[in-house]
Amino acid sequence: MSKIGEISKELDIFMQLQDFEEIKTIVLNNKNTVTVLSKVIVKKELKQKKLFEIKLKNIEFKREFYLVYHKDKTKNLLFETFIEFIKNRFN
Repeated sequence: MSKIGEISKELDIFMQLQDFEEIKTIVLNNKNTVTVLSKVIVKKELKQKKLFEIKLKNIEFKREFYLVYHKDKTKNLLFETFIEFIKNRFN
């Protein structure tokens, strides 16, 4: 709960899940449920108006991204440029 700080004390948090599809299913089937998910995960449901977005003030969520590639990958100019773009964009 440290990710959301003090507000977590005011919430009735009854479950923590890791699987996005499972979370979506629970939220879609329980109208009094709220969760935090990436817009990408619920893009279709937002478009279909099955779910809606609640904008939060003064809360910043951060996550770690990992760049994974084959250790024997040829590191050409395009590859190196992409790596630099990712590093600059998400750091």
